[in-house]
Amino acid sequence: MVRKASCLILMLTFCAVMVNAAAAPGEPNAFEQAIDRISAREAENVKTLRQYSPMVETYIQELRPDKELGLVPEGDHYFLGRATFKGYVRDLNFLNEQQAGFTNRLLHIHRLPTRGRADFIPLGFAQMAVIDAGGFDRHHYDFRYLRREFLGEVRCLLFDVSPKPKSGVGRFVGRIWVEDQDYNIVRANGTFTPGSAKGRYLHFDTWRMNLQPGVWLPAYIYSEESNVRIAAMKNTAYKAVTRLWGYNIGRDMSQDAFTQILVESEDSVKDQSDTGQDLSPIAAERAWERQAEENVLERMQRAGLLAPTGDVEKVLQTVVDNLMITNNLTLEPEVRCRILLTVPIESFTVGHTIVISRGLLDVLPDEATLAAVLAHELSHIVLAHKLDTKFAFGDRTIFADDETLQRIAMMRSSDEEQQADNKSLELLQNSPYKDKLLTVGLFMKQLDQSRGALPKLIRAQVGNTLVIGASPRLATVMAEAPNLERTRVDQVAALPLGGRIRLDPWTGKVEISKARPVALLNAREKMPFEVTPIFPYVTRWQSGRTVTPVAVNTNTGAQ
Repeated sequence: MVRKASCLILMLTFCAVMVNAAAAPGEPNAFEQAIDRISAREAENVKTLRQYSPMVETYIQELRPDKELGLVPEGDHYFLGRATFKGYVRDLNFLNEQQAGFTNRLLHIHRLPTRGRADFIPLGFAQMAVIDAGGFDRHHYDFRYLRREFLGEVRCLLFDVSPKPKSGVGRFVGRIWVEDQDYNIVRANGTFTPGSAKGRYLHFDTWRMNLQPGVWLPAYIYSEESNVRIAAMKNTAYKAVTRLWGYNIGRDMSQDAFTQILVESEDSVKDQSDTGQDLSPIAAERAWERQAEENVLERMQRAGLLAPTGDVEKVLQTVVDNLMITNNLTLEPEVRCRILLTVPIESFTVGHTIVISRGLLDVLPDEATLAAVLAHELSHIVLAHKLDTKFAFGDRTIFADDETLQRIAMMRSSDEEQQADNKSLELLQNSPYKDKLLTVGLFMKQLDQSRGALPKLIRAQVGNTLVIGASPRLATVMAEAPNLERTRVDQVAALPLGGRIRLDPWTGKVEISKARPVALLNAREKMPFEVTPIFPYVTRWQSGRTVTPVAVNTNTGAQ
């Protein structure tokens, strides 16, 4: 009640100052002063953004109408790189090939063409992070105050914004949410206008997070068009999500560690395995392999591709331990788990470390399916499918960040993949998950059915795809699973993207989403492997507390 009363008083107070109060001739009134504060903060935020080069990942799904399920994917595009915002938006492409339909040119980078095919240009989605770098102020825009709204814990002022006549092309038009303490824009929803004769600008919904004291940086951008008419073409529809993370990548943490003053005890700390003797040949071989493994993992994390270890890895480790204990497995050195921060569905091993992508974790329907994925990679380790120890040499990991995916490839031969697939079935049959393999089979069926429409999502960037030749992994389990029934609400073979894992844009750490499950009302809400809007729970940065934004997906299914 106190909070409601306080909000009402503040609302009435703000509404009072929003009217054109009397002011001295030539001086701005209270409303104009508020707009000037918003403009000044936005100019500062644009300047601050230029100091960072975050990772930028855009995943796009083209859509077609379906009589039973509404709009469903019929094609996809994927882009991964690092963006800089100095002067204009530029990118550093991380992908090891030029993606079809993409270009690095900066002309009209966030539009659909009026003629020809609908090529999506990745930098256009990154540029949606900046509303207007050249004058977001009351001289170029008209502002209309609407009301106050809460975004998560943050109370915001809501405005409709439109460019003034003859203010120039490419101006923002839409709605902004401004936090009411320092007047930072938290959310922008709209498009750029007017469109030119050469193309059409896309609609977007940009969210910013308070990642450091006084610093609000773009974290998520959702974009969609449900019925865009393109000359000489049928209507086009698409959905896309852009994520930005690793704003602290440019900061060399090792230099900070080097400058710290440490007081050591008289007795030096030794490893428990240190016997004061040279390593035996077998121990030396293991140490050499581990050194190669550590070099690869460290290089991938430094490039912004691998998440720092956290609670999600502990969950994966528990499942791996369940598999090892029930199968009486002992492995040296110990098996570890890490998270690849990208959306394509893949898993692979680096020595004795199992790596699973954020996108794959998002779409897995249950723990048994997670266990099946981990069992396959654990089988590579059990079968002694080795990492190339060339990475034990320090020079092998000295290269530019954008070369990481080309230089570090963890793909296995088809024979090794088949051996691991057979071994994983054995591990699962001896595990606590042996009676839950039907859901694993359903997931594999959904994966197999979707690979034609979503090749970029299902194609691995580092390791092997979950498809072996003409069929997915665990083909035996897939054959025994029931048929996929698209219209059955109670049969959820795979989840939409974004429902399991939340990503900290500052550190790149991942956490399991604690969003409350939502019961499905109809088959259209199942959306396996699909892009959905993101509504993060916005919080303010607090000293002494790490604030990780919660990406709330409202279509996670009744899990």
